[in-house]
Amino acid sequence: MHQQINLYQPVFNKPLKVFSSPVLLQICATAFLLLLLVASHARWALAGMKTTAQELEYQLRDLNIRLGSLEADFSPSDSKAIDLQVDALRKHIDQRKHLLHRFDQLAQQSHVGFASRFEVLAQLQTPGLWLDGVTISDQQLKISGIALEQKLVPVYLKRLKKHSTFAGMTLETVSMARMKNTQPQIRFVLRNNDGDSAWP
Repeated sequence: MHQQINLYQPVFNKPLKVFSSPVLLQICATAFLLLLLVASHARWALAGMKTTAQELEYQLRDLNIRLGSLEADFSPSDSKAIDLQVDALRKHIDQRKHLLHRFDQLAQQSHVGFASRFEVLAQLQTPGLWLDGVTISDQQLKISGIALEQKLVPVYLKRLKKHSTFAGMTLETVSMARMKNTQPQIRFVLRNNDGDSAWP
């Protein structure tokens, strides 16, 4: 017995599936939640830095008071001991000043470089485009993602540049390539060239 099979029937010639709308919505919602979580963590870290900076300021003020008291009570008979204490206090003061300066830098970077930028990225959602990677290091920014159409990438880049948080950055398209020949998705990478060090 022979049986003929029509290979051109729909059951044998199914079209390749791309991401459906519900799946894309789930991906976008997940990415949005992740960005909000990162922004919340950055705000929490910034609050901790501010508290530590205040404690250092109190310690610095106390050291200055102690130093002034030692200098006021100075007498020639115990000058050597006083000098040693004064030198030790001055070293502590210099260390506290250095730590305060460093905390100010970290707080500024955390406020501008992380929390606000992640909030903006979470707000600038573009239908048909979602992010799968964000790298922020000092003044360096790298964004990677996937778009359903190639024309969506320059549109997203234009919106990003218009925002005040990214206005000073020279963002540019680094790469844009189709994920598979049979699928329309485009993988893209955006980054800036600001700062002394370059991205690898």
